[in-house]
Amino acid sequence: GVGYLFPFSALTQPVDYWHKIFPDDNIEFPLTTLYLWTNLLFLGIIVFFGSEPSYTLRIVGGFCGQLLVLIAVPSFYFLGLDETMHFYLVMGATAFAAIATAFVDSVAISFSAQYPEVVQEALQFGIGFSTLIGSVYRIATKLIFPPDQVVESSLLYFYTGAVTILLCIFAYFHL
Repeated sequence: GVGYLFPFSALTQPVDYWHKIFPDDNIEFPLTTLYLWTNLLFLGIIVFFGSEPSYTLRIVGGFCGQLLVLIAVPSFYFLGLDETMHFYLVMGATAFAAIATAFVDSVAISFSAQYPEVVQEALQFGIGFSTLIGSVYRIATKLIFPPDQVVESSLLYFYTGAVTILLCIFAYFHL
């Protein structure tokens, strides 16, 4: 459950990073809007036009897509791109994360229903907990670095989030 919505939280939490990277734009609104609409559209496509779901393909594939985004978004910083190109790459990665999440979303609850009720409860708890974890990660990464090192703390934040998704993949295979 934690990995299910964590990438959305990870993309929306580092407001100070987005203001530093895109000082002339308010990226939070287009980022959130793009994510939610893309997720909703692709979830509908997957549910209504998809074939019989493969839990492993959708869950692990979705998590792998999320993992790539949480590695790519902070890594774009090192490419030395102009602000416009950087913005489009971040928006593209956001849309990709939304699509990846739609794959997980389309089977997560039905997958948990294959197990005892405690697993369904854990899924719901994890989904709710994912935002808190994102906030805790952000606070911790900001405490590790001085206030003027927003980029460094944000890079650590995103990469820590990627490790979290990697742990979710391992947890799926363990389960």
